[in-house]
Amino acid sequence: MPGMGGPGGMFGGPEAEAKLKANPRIAKYFEDPIFNNKWLMCQQDPQMMMQLIQSDPRFMDVFKELTGIDLMDMQEKEMKNKQRADD
Repeated sequence: MPGMGGPGGMFGGPEAEAKLKANPRIAKYFEDPIFNNKWLMCQQDPQMMMQLIQSDPRFMDVFKELTGIDLMDMQEKEMKNKQRADD
């Protein structure tokens, strides 16, 4: 994914964490030590985010907040388009 390269990519650094903590719902995630450990892993290896999205729904929120991309919305639109094509 473009923009994810470099140390931490878009998921690393204090700017990303500050943006997440500015969202009250996501800020609560940081109270969980397990979430914090997973977040640190994402900062070290940005590709980890895509794996965590599949296993921890909180990271779907994190991805959406940082990128502005709603993966669930994209998936629903794709399914609707496929259904229309099949009809």
